[in-house]
Amino acid sequence: MANYVERNGKIYARKVYRDSKGKKKQIWRVAESRSDAKQIVREIENELQRGTESFENRDTLNEFLDKFLDTAKQTVSPRTYEDYVGLFRLYVRPALGTKKLSAVQPLEVQKFVNGMVNRGLSPRTVRYTHGVLQRAFKRAIRCKLLVSNPASEVELPKNVRREMTRRSGNQFATRPASWLVLRLGGIYDSYRRCSYDRFLASCQRWHPGSQRRN
Repeated sequence: MANYVERNGKIYARKVYRDSKGKKKQIWRVAESRSDAKQIVREIENELQRGTESFENRDTLNEFLDKFLDTAKQTVSPRTYEDYVGLFRLYVRPALGTKKLSAVQPLEVQKFVNGMVNRGLSPRTVRYTHGVLQRAFKRAIRCKLLVSNPASEVELPKNVRREMTRRSGNQFATRPASWLVLRLGGIYDSYRRCSYDRFLASCQRWHPGSQRRN
């Protein structure tokens, strides 16, 4: 049987296997090309060598996230747990929740992350959401519901420090690094000068004849 099927202008990778009960099953995945379909089939074959549990599981991502949260509630702080619930509700569930857990692909997770960035969400929010989702997938791997983590190879936005990019009257935001070094050096010299003046003033109180040195 061919490793791919062309139907309605699309290409699908297809792999036939037998489940734990000996029943014949098929796995279908959307592919970008015939060569991509062959690569997908090879990856599926590698996964099948580790067991068929991940393909037999019928949970959607939403259903698995509910189970993940039940466990997380016992292992993380209440505040962290509420963060998880909120991130899943606002971002993950609307985009990926209805998909079958075992069918979530790295490209779909990358598209999800890109969508968050395009919505103008901060890099910190994007990275935090991705981190929690990746942790959930790791849990699925330990439960033998997945054989690989679809979030592990995702490209994330740079976590830029907010104090260096926000203007709000901050004059350092657009200054070159050399100016900042000189500015800080001047502040330090002024501090040293003030300290010397205070020291000299105290000396003059004890020794009226002492003079200021320039």
